[in-house]
Amino acid sequence: MSRRRHGRTGGQGQGQGQGQGAPAPIANPQQQNGDGFLEKLGVRPGITICLMNPPEGFYSRISNGIPSTCRLYLGLPPKPPAHVFLLWPDGTRQDLETSLQYLKSMLSLEGGIWVAVSKKNSGRGVRPGQNGPQGLTFEEVQQAGLAMGLVDNKQLSFSDTHYGLRFVIRRADRGEAGPPPGRPPAGAEQR
Repeated sequence: MSRRRHGRTGGQGQGQGQGQGAPAPIANPQQQNGDGFLEKLGVRPGITICLMNPPEGFYSRISNGIPSTCRLYLGLPPKPPAHVFLLWPDGTRQDLETSLQYLKSMLSLEGGIWVAVSKKNSGRGVRPGQNGPQGLTFEEVQQAGLAMGLVDNKQLSFSDTHYGLRFVIRRADRGEAGPPPGRPPAGAEQR
């Protein structure tokens, strides 16, 4: 896992979805500006976001919409913690478990790890050719996260062909008794 940092206006270079073994581009990516996509990912001012093995074009779409105070990395941050990881797995379930375990150790307590999963009828996998034509299934991704002591708490469409499954650190492991990140306490007033 690389530790390259790219500025918000970084171009499409190697490691940004091009080159040998790169994921296939995502067809018809969701519009990140105007539909709340970044907010749904958990992006807010001042956080660290890491894209792990993103498909072509995804870095630019994220970097063009994030607040200027965010730190966006292609790969691992030079110094943990990170608040949002977006991961496109490129191997077996065991490889995914290894990646999730490592990313969990770098994750802020209130952060999340999004794992890309191909939609069943999309005809495209996260990594076509590995683990069959569709890549890892939802069940395999979910089981890998649970095996690493994470809990899945949200899904979000990334495109017509992929969605993300978000994993967070279990509440008991965070040392808090409150609600999951982004959710107000029960009975709290909403404005």
